[in-house]
Amino acid sequence: VLKVIDRNANHAEWAHWTRHLGVLGVITEVTLQADRKTLWRRISAPIPVASIASIVDQRVANNEYYRFWWTPHTNMCYEATIRPIASADEEQADTQSVSVKDVEAPGRHVIGDPRLTVGDANLDKHTISSITKALRDPHQSHQLWSQHQSEQQLIQDAANRVLPEPVNPAAIQHTVLERALYAATFTPALQPHINQAYQKTYLNQTQEQYGTAGEVMSFDCLFRQHTAEWAIDARHTVEALEAVRRIVLDHNLKVHFPVEFRFTDADDTTLSPCAGRKTCFIGIVMFRPLGREAPDTPKFLELFSNTMKAMGGRTHWAKYFHLNSADIAKMYGADKWQAFNQYRKECDPKGVFVNEWFSELLSQH
Repeated sequence: VLKVIDRNANHAEWAHWTRHLGVLGVITEVTLQADRKTLWRRISAPIPVASIASIVDQRVANNEYYRFWWTPHTNMCYEATIRPIASADEEQADTQSVSVKDVEAPGRHVIGDPRLTVGDANLDKHTISSITKALRDPHQSHQLWSQHQSEQQLIQDAANRVLPEPVNPAAIQHTVLERALYAATFTPALQPHINQAYQKTYLNQTQEQYGTAGEVMSFDCLFRQHTAEWAIDARHTVEALEAVRRIVLDHNLKVHFPVEFRFTDADDTTLSPCAGRKTCFIGIVMFRPLGREAPDTPKFLELFSNTMKAMGGRTHWAKYFHLNSADIAKMYGADKWQAFNQYRKECDPKGVFVNEWFSELLSQH
């Protein structure tokens, strides 16, 4: 059976399909709304754990994207505030552009947003205009580079869609760190010192970077790893930060970094972790340096997951978790879970797409 799912025509069906968990059928075509490619600015800076409670709500409200990382075994976090910086004047001057009204989605700022002025950035209007055009059309980069020698590096970086190189060589960050983490799997008492050294070396200075949205929001995941990530009501962010810190302290765990906190708005899809509430995603990581497991990996993953579930959290569907049908009903509401499964049976009456993973979610224990 071929179905066309339209958000406006049948919102209930659309709400199921947007988090279909692979059990409703095969999606063959998707229509997406996209923003125009533009220039973004990321400011990253160290911040004490003790300061998070007083600034987190304001940071989330004032930025298109906000995250902070806590480095376990330290009292420091590293935050990133991310916003588009192109001016409304530049948007209006571009005869090839579509209007802001045409591309703006609810809750998003796009290029041309009058609330974001050139004064927000350390770049002048002319530079922003040149870089943004190079981002949109890399073939213009050589001409722009020749015309504006003073912006040579910025325009080249924008045209090539590359962020500035890190201050410290990547070889040191990867090779030395992985071997240090490997050593700590034999001598766990080393782990706090490794975390502290990494924080002081890589996460202890303010950095300002420019690029496309994908460039300024992404980061190096370093090595193979185990991860768990949960979505909680954003109002409980500070409480959750303290809870994760207590897990590490109370159980004398030796754990890796970072613990990430990132924020998103509410949505209205059936089984989205963000359904119905502004959300803070909290993720932990335990690396597998040179393929070896850290001793506290299983315990940290389990304690973290249990704590987040007790706080009303919802799991990231693609990360580590153990849930049954009763857990999901509690997280999302029994009526929504029942409605999803009823719709699943209508789409797939023979259970062709029900695999072992989903069968565990349907179990009662």
